Amino acid sequence: MAEHLQREDDPKFERVRDVLGQEFEGEKWVDRDVLIFSQFYASHDYQALLAAHGCLCSMSRKGDCYDNAAMESFFHTLKVEQVNDAKYRTREEAKADVFEYIETYYNPIRRHSTLNYLSPRDFENRMVA
Repeated sequence: MAEHLQREDDPKFERVRDVLGQEFEGEKWVDRDVLIFSQFYASHDYQALLAAHGCLCSMSRKGDCYDNAAMESFFHTLKVEQVNDAKYRTREEAKADVFEYIETYYNPIRRHSTLNYLSPRDFENRMVA
């Protein structure tokens, strides 16, 4: 396994731990079985952090791409619909553009075949109701 995936002393890991702590404490989760991606997914400390909050990390074996299919689909859509033809002057400009795409179009408006042709926001609202 790559060395950087197991380094809990990496300052980036501290940031991941802080963000997860804020999310769990703020109870922003509708369903705690859903979690963000992290480059530390294979680290023992990261796994322990997830377990302490009742989360299960979805991690498949090498060569098994099905766990990643939804994210691969999202990134393909993001690239094709938004960023491939864009010319960003700064990283902040790119981040703002991607954020706007997700928050003003992808989540509230864009329909998804895997969600019975609902937008993610509409799908989530139906699941919570």
